[in-house]
Amino acid sequence: MEKPRLYVIGASHANRIYQALKRIPQEEYSIINHTIPGAKWKNIVFPNPAEVKSSDRIIIQCLGNDLFPAEDQFWLCGSRHLHFQKINPNILQKLTQLKGKINRYQALIIILDLVPRLACCSVHEDRRLITEQNQVNGKLKHELTEAPNTIVLNTASLAGGINSHLYKDPVHYKPRIYKKIAEQLLTKYCKNLD
Repeated sequence: MEKPRLYVIGASHANRIYQALKRIPQEEYSIINHTIPGAKWKNIVFPNPAEVKSSDRIIIQCLGNDLFPAEDQFWLCGSRHLHFQKINPNILQKLTQLKGKINRYQALIIILDLVPRLACCSVHEDRRLITEQNQVNGKLKHELTEAPNTIVLNTASLAGGINSHLYKDPVHYKPRIYKKIAEQLLTKYCKNLD
């Protein structure tokens, strides 16, 4: 009997989750990689809906690396923090497109919201990026929770919070954190819910 498939879709965070899932011993799923590190929204590849069965699972951690447009101005402040002068998230069109894509699947869809970026530091008190990220995650949850067969999870909660010791750089978690996220996805959310 063919095992159900667990598709992982997205850019660099999704790729790190995929790599962590592949290292976890499990027999329940065939894990399928649909990740492209550094991908922008238009480059993210979704599986053919005709090939996805209701027993499969789809993990999506994406809105692409162009969510915060190129005109956003930022610089590194220390080794792990970003300091933004201008923030203009570009989400509404992407949410509409994502909703259209996920509505084509019968499988359970697990959407991971944005991984918080380490913005600012003790030198710079402007915390706008955190506020913007929270607003984007709120819109994502509001818009996609009503989609059929879809759950939206808070990535920071799965990771254990927003603390600089969890991060390898201003954008990505350390490998052990992706492993923790992957383990939770397998044990709590990907179980056969049919």
